[in-house]
Amino acid sequence: MQRGRRRRGEFLIERLDQLEVMASPVRHEIHQTVDLIGPCSVREIAGRMARQPETLYYHIHQMIEAGLLVVIDEQKVGRRVEKVLDVAGRPFRVAPDRTDSRFLDSINRSVTARLRLAQRRVQTDVVSEDAVRGGSFRSWRLEQNHARLNRENRKRLNRMLDEIVDFLRENDDPRGELILTTLVTSRVGR
Repeated sequence: MQRGRRRRGEFLIERLDQLEVMASPVRHEIHQTVDLIGPCSVREIAGRMARQPETLYYHIHQMIEAGLLVVIDEQKVGRRVEKVLDVAGRPFRVAPDRTDSRFLDSINRSVTARLRLAQRRVQTDVVSEDAVRGGSFRSWRLEQNHARLNRENRKRLNRMLDEIVDFLRENDDPRGELILTTLVTSRVGR
């Protein structure tokens, strides 16, 4: 089944239940998969993730209940009716101004889940026979940097990271290689 990718506006996670649902690498992978392929069925999601559909129903139900995935259609496949799902919005962001401790704790768990998913994908690529380990076409990269930035340079860094994210979105080519980029910046104590 081929459907056009539906564009939705930005989705801002502002509720604690939404963020808590995303404290799972499996749910992040489901979200990334639907975001990547567009509207699709559980069977199609499972196929892309190399999993059995039965292992995803619970997670998908939780994501629908939290409003992170939306049912946009239904299709008949044999005697069954399959739901067609899409992400609630693109891009997917977390409300930056929430300061209550439970929300902040859920942000930490969600970041941990996202990093675990990235680690699994990098681990697979690092040992892959076709991994490119150097040069401008390298297939993976791991760096940790630190710098002491004043307020103006921190603002500049955030603008540059926004440009990278915009570049990735604007140059998404279905014929190209899929690249996963996980950006995490954090202020380290003084």
